[in-house]
Amino acid sequence: MDELKIETINLALVHLSEKTRYIFLLHRFKALSDRTIATKLAVSGRSVEDPINHALDSIMQAIADFYCMDGQAYEYQF
Repeated sequence: MDELKIETINLALVHLSEKTRYIFLLHRFKALSDRTIATKLAVSGRSVEDPINHALDSIMQAIADFYCMDGQAYEYQF
């Protein structure tokens, strides 16, 4: 089940634009602050904050959909 959740998150990331995915990965996996990313990319802080929020929204929606499908699958098994 955990592998399916990871795959769900990976698919959500793949469907993001390259820029949004890059910013999100810098933020989450390199632990860079919004300000550091903005400086690195020579953009405003808002240009970093919005893609991070968009990525989080996409991932959370994918996870919610996963749990919804998971719940339906269990209903059919009973």
